[in-house]
Amino acid sequence: VKSSAPILFAITAIAFIQTFDGPYLSLYVEGIYAAMGGSDKAEIVNLAYGSTGIISAVASVAAVLGSIVTGIVMDRKFPGWIWGIVAVVAGIGGIWMTMDFSLFGLGAGRFIFSFAVSGLGSVLVVLLGRLTPPSKTGSVFGWSVTVRSLGWVLAPLSGAWTASHFGWKPAFAVEALLCFLIVHLFFYLSRRFDAADPPDESDEPSMSQVGAARVSEPPVSGKFS
Repeated sequence: VKSSAPILFAITAIAFIQTFDGPYLSLYVEGIYAAMGGSDKAEIVNLAYGSTGIISAVASVAAVLGSIVTGIVMDRKFPGWIWGIVAVVAGIGGIWMTMDFSLFGLGAGRFIFSFAVSGLGSVLVVLLGRLTPPSKTGSVFGWSVTVRSLGWVLAPLSGAWTASHFGWKPAFAVEALLCFLIVHLFFYLSRRFDAADPPDESDEPSMSQVGAARVSEPPVSGKFS
């Protein structure tokens, strides 16, 4: 588990970044409509809810596309350092949301942001599988679920606190800053990935391997397993 600690930390960071703006996204959209000159509070709220749903749906589509593209790229063995560049792209999407106070700016920035961040999340799964010995796969992947949940818990609390004390734009700026801060981490992980040796075949088999062997073994005549 210790050798996988940097990847587990990165998984926590990605989960944190993905859900950081959840508490204030609809309020941000409501502020955009209010700045456009809307006077009817109820109408503004209704428009904000509808637009937030559309923007979230667009971001979800971007996340799906990001995961698919990531899988294709990883299969073709592109240079590992490219994922540091993807982290920069995610940060650019966050900056766009900060600088362009409009529905188009929010939608476009969030599309870029979700596409890149989702791709980074998929990369971490591949890295974890490559750098984890077979006998430790179950425990390490269990820890990955735990640390991802930790990021999901901490992000809404942190995002709500940041937006309430500093405003929505600074909160989006924090989201972008976090993307830039993990760039060095992804460069480090890419170097580890490129230098990693194949899993040691002499390592103790994992439970899944033992189960597969038991199923594939032909029964011994006169004996029951």
